[in-house]
Amino acid sequence: MPITYEDILSDKAFDIIKSENQMHRDELNGIFNTKRVADIVTPMKKGKEWLYERIVQHQERSGRILLNGGDLFIRSFDRSSVGSNGISYELMQEVNGRLISIERDPIGDNVDQHNIDGYYGRHLSLPDPIRLAYYQRFDGLNAPEEIIWGIRRILLPLPIVGGWSSIDNYLKRLRLKKKYLPLIEEMIPGVRPKDLSMESYTNFMMFLDSRYSRLERKGDVLFVKNHIQDKVVYHIKDADVPNMRILADPKEAIDRYCEHVLLRKEGRFDFLPYTTEFTG
Repeated sequence: MPITYEDILSDKAFDIIKSENQMHRDELNGIFNTKRVADIVTPMKKGKEWLYERIVQHQERSGRILLNGGDLFIRSFDRSSVGSNGISYELMQEVNGRLISIERDPIGDNVDQHNIDGYYGRHLSLPDPIRLAYYQRFDGLNAPEEIIWGIRRILLPLPIVGGWSSIDNYLKRLRLKKKYLPLIEEMIPGVRPKDLSMESYTNFMMFLDSRYSRLERKGDVLFVKNHIQDKVVYHIKDADVPNMRILADPKEAIDRYCEHVLLRKEGRFDFLPYTTEFTG
């Protein structure tokens, strides 16, 4: 079951912060003066209309659901309750009885603040509507299923750092690496890293995962190329790599899929009507 706002309220390890005014000065200084803490204050100050402006423009169905959801808030978690140090903060919102975590990067590192390289350059691999909707004023979304969660993000377009997964890691978890990685090398020219001892197959990475567990074969995953940023989206259903397909209309498919998740519709979303055959 999705976790809810009430779940957090009932756990003494958490605090709810509903405005910047509730944060202590040292907390604000930590956010604005360090590269290690996500900038969660700017969205709280500017509001949902600013945060979701571009997703409403480019993914209208899912954007409107987010915009019409509950108020933004910050979840504060005392790590001492799990034997660690410090306090973590997460920007969140409740939408149709499901908590959504909005991923942000440190101040100055969010894509809409300036152009940066490295991991963040991977957003350029995506079709423009998806890039502009989910990777400008935030770095992907998460629909957690546990009260305490770490780097495991699920269901919605994933944050680039700590969320996107390379094709070899996807196959390795399913014990299919030996069987299908050579096939991927044939299907996606140039995907093989130059130094296999040092690198993973980050030239082909998953940015959306509909599964609740990375060990589960059943589910839909979407990949893009990073070495050739041609904005083509590849669809693998139920780990059937030989029958990998291409999203013919990624804007429509991903918007309708996210709408399905956010509205908590029954059953599994069907990507196949939005795909075409892989042609190489």
